[in-house]
Amino acid sequence: MGPDPTSTETPQASTSESLAAGDVLNERYRIVEELGSGGYGQVLAAEDLQEGRRVAIKILRADAGSRDPAAMARMRQEAEILEAIDHPNIVEIYDVDEADAGEFMVMELLEGHSIDALLETEGAADPERVRPLVKQLLDALSAAHRKQVLHRDLKPENIILVPAPDEPGGERAKLLDFGIAKASEILDDDPDEGITLVKTRGGGFVGTPRYCAPEIAVGDPAGPSADMFSLGLVMAEWLTGKPRIEAEKQNRVLSILIQPTPLDVSDCPQAWQPWLSRMIAKDPDQRYPSAQEALDAFEALVEGGGADVDLAKTERQKPISNDQAFGGQVFGDDDVSETAATQVREPLELADIDDEPTQDYEEAPAFEDHGSNNVAMSTVRFVMIAAISCGVVLLLLWLARLFLGAN
Repeated sequence: MGPDPTSTETPQASTSESLAAGDVLNERYRIVEELGSGGYGQVLAAEDLQEGRRVAIKILRADAGSRDPAAMARMRQEAEILEAIDHPNIVEIYDVDEADAGEFMVMELLEGHSIDALLETEGAADPERVRPLVKQLLDALSAAHRKQVLHRDLKPENIILVPAPDEPGGERAKLLDFGIAKASEILDDDPDEGITLVKTRGGGFVGTPRYCAPEIAVGDPAGPSADMFSLGLVMAEWLTGKPRIEAEKQNRVLSILIQPTPLDVSDCPQAWQPWLSRMIAKDPDQRYPSAQEALDAFEALVEGGGADVDLAKTERQKPISNDQAFGGQVFGDDDVSETAATQVREPLELADIDDEPTQDYEEAPAFEDHGSNNVAMSTVRFVMIAAISCGVVLLLLWLARLFLGAN
């Protein structure tokens, strides 16, 4: 039963499993409706009674920490990353707090449509519509990379199109869900303030398989070109209505990713094909090494009909190695250290985050070059595992025949 609309009292959120319309968090955020829910929490539309605006709230249920201590750390990591990047094409973070109902993050409410939803309702997009949005997304990724942050989970669901506030009839792309992003250094240098991030087993798989760069899928170090790969896959799918990788099972996706056969872009608009081919090259060294160079090439190839960027003359941005991510720890979804589990309880003070940009990505010392053989080495590993598996099967068949013959 919902709240009494004639009552003068404001119902406060409790420790119940789910929040409902009319509940209020911390005497400030009145819940309007549920936008989605999952095993650990909810995403809600709410009214900020203090600021007089509609907001989105991502809340972890009160028992989420006991079930998965990494969940809180990931949310705090996402909040800190969003606050540090602060870009008009990335969802804005307003607040992080906790209540009896659980720990929550308050963000900009995006009232628009995801590329995923548009693909379902409209199919392939007009290249003229896609063109300015690609440039916005590349600019957003460039800002993230300057902060030493890789998104690692770009997919159609994570790109929302909203009305452009300064352009009647225009659209603005918004990038969201930095929940599994990886950075090369802690954004808040004080170990006693802000978040303590979670440590995971090296090589753990994160992200959405069909849009994941090969080097991430096999657990190799990844750099900015990994985000270029994922964005290229999304744009190729949006332009044609067809995904580049149609397999759903992870082992099949991995098989396609590590095969040397290039992903096909022949059904994409002709002017886009050279740029998309470079974006979704399986070898990281064949992709654009940064979002800025991908943007420069986009303007030259797709918009201007000019020449592509000469990768031989560009300085490669080195990948984030597993032992250098966030000051020597590896972060993701699998596991959480005991230290992190005991230190993520204090609320994140967003005012403490350094808003000044870090040094330019090209000059950053926190990246390690692992050469151009990541995908090739992954292919060798895959072939070796397959060969060993076949050998074991043949041996078992031979033993079975011996056993049956003896009987």
